Amino acid sequence: MPYTGDVTPGGPAAVLELTGLTVTKVSVNEDTDNNACSPGCRTTPGSTPATGATAPWVRSGRPCRPGGNGAGERVSKTASGASDAERRDRWVRRFHPSPGARRTLICFPHAGGSAGYWYPLSQALAPDVEVLVVQYPGRADRLGEEALTSIEELADAAHEALRPWLSGRPVFFGHSMGAIVAFEVARRMERETGRSPNRIVASAAGAPSDRVDEGIRFLDDEAVLAAVMDLGGTDRAFANQAELVELLLPAIRGDLEAIESYPTGPGTVVACPITVFIGETDPKVRPAHAEAWRRHTLAACDVRVFAGDHFYFTAEPELFVHSLRATLGVPSDALPPRLADQGS
Repeated sequence: MPYTGDVTPGGPAAVLELTGLTVTKVSVNEDTDNNACSPGCRTTPGSTPATGATAPWVRSGRPCRPGGNGAGERVSKTASGASDAERRDRWVRRFHPSPGARRTLICFPHAGGSAGYWYPLSQALAPDVEVLVVQYPGRADRLGEEALTSIEELADAAHEALRPWLSGRPVFFGHSMGAIVAFEVARRMERETGRSPNRIVASAAGAPSDRVDEGIRFLDDEAVLAAVMDLGGTDRAFANQAELVELLLPAIRGDLEAIESYPTGPGTVVACPITVFIGETDPKVRPAHAEAWRRHTLAACDVRVFAGDHFYFTAEPELFVHSLRATLGVPSDALPPRLADQGS
């Protein structure tokens, strides 16, 4: 089914979200408390979220119930007069505040993706790791805003919103397009403070200087949707829902324009280590593309290959979480089943 969850009768406009695995229709109950898991979320502790969609790496993830202006009229790319706090509220989701966390992980979603997709990962890593997720405009609870169409714009705005958390040298995790956004935010952090993130984890992404403009953004809607589906990870029912396509295609096209027009040469580097996660059958990112990240760091770079495609973490979710924890320096107490069976 293309929709999951329910819609509150008489409530505000539903928020439509392309998570990367399923198309979700969610809503907000305005009577709930604002004691939420993030500035844009109004799910109270112990309540049942309006959506049943989950990402794959936990057995019982409960995505939040996004708030916001729903599918209203789109607004301009920049909101004049917004305070720093208001900008942070729009750009950063903090699903499981963990003051005693040993590490902070900042996630940058893939093209067409949104922050809600990473809620279950935040749940799986808390309280050892506090996860912040960047929410790009043009989707989910920011559906009414115009999508940004350059990596530079995305990185500038994300860097501005993330400033309060950068002094602690978090780890950046970016999936696909998100890896390039994370790289550019790291560059801005270094220029401004002289400090780097603890590490960048580049997931399912070729190196910044090893990118080819495929021109997908110039294709008609049907071809754009086919390209998205070919990567895996997206409910194919999405393409058959005309209203959903009309609402979400601007964000997808905006993201495609941003990543396809991104210009960076091999001399662009960061000072922090880079770890690259890829799927062995990913049609877009081959080992040579992953190895090219070595040209973009003054520190160490390592590549880890998992079973699976562009959304490799759906194939062995427990192994993914275990590997990510090890990369963060916060290892799991127990091995995932496959490793335990091997006695390693």
